Amino acid sequence: AKSCTYNGYKDEKGNVLNTTESPWWDCPELYPDYKLTHARFVLYRDWLNECESCTDGVVLTDTSDSYFQRDPFATANRLGIRYPVMVFEEIDSIDNTHWLTDFPVRSCRKHTVGPTRMLCSGSTMGSREGILGYLDAMVGEMDYWKTRDECRIDMPGDDQSIHNYLYYTGGLKDAVAIPHRTGPLHVVGVEASDIYNKNATVEAEEAGVDDLWGLEGFYVKDGDW
Repeated sequence: AKSCTYNGYKDEKGNVLNTTESPWWDCPELYPDYKLTHARFVLYRDWLNECESCTDGVVLTDTSDSYFQRDPFATANRLGIRYPVMVFEEIDSIDNTHWLTDFPVRSCRKHTVGPTRMLCSGSTMGSREGILGYLDAMVGEMDYWKTRDECRIDMPGDDQSIHNYLYYTGGLKDAVAIPHRTGPLHVVGVEASDIYNKNATVEAEEAGVDDLWGLEGFYVKDGDW
């Protein structure tokens, strides 16, 4: 990673930042215009374009919160003709009024998609052509965001803001949202975190630990990922 052409301008509360000290803005040497969480979409597109033999179903996933309920590649290949792009719903306890998607979209696009089901940008599948179209749409929108101060939010996860904005404004051609827990890929991040925190809290109380979040090894701090 190296320094970026553009840096974060606002934090998640809208405060103006010292752009030279933005913690989330490391960029790959090949693409210094894109912070790492955005650059992966550019790199996905490069890799897929370079792999001319990759003509079956395609799965994009960051794996950290993905649980495969069926063979994802077989499913992507079988359903890719009917559903060129499949996106996956998060748990119904959070929607797009959540700060993760609402604030960045309001700041950048002066728009809200309201209390719609949140979709996870970490996992998408479909046909080769469908996924390439999806990546073109994501990178195109990121190109809009990167050059505007009001769009450069200094936080991880704003690729999910873009993902939801595009889907709910018709920017993802032929995309179909798969209901939570019903698809070949189940997005477990929020649920797993809630279960872990609940169980950890109970165990901490039983062990007489008051400051759970300060307990060494319990919580991975942002800078330690």
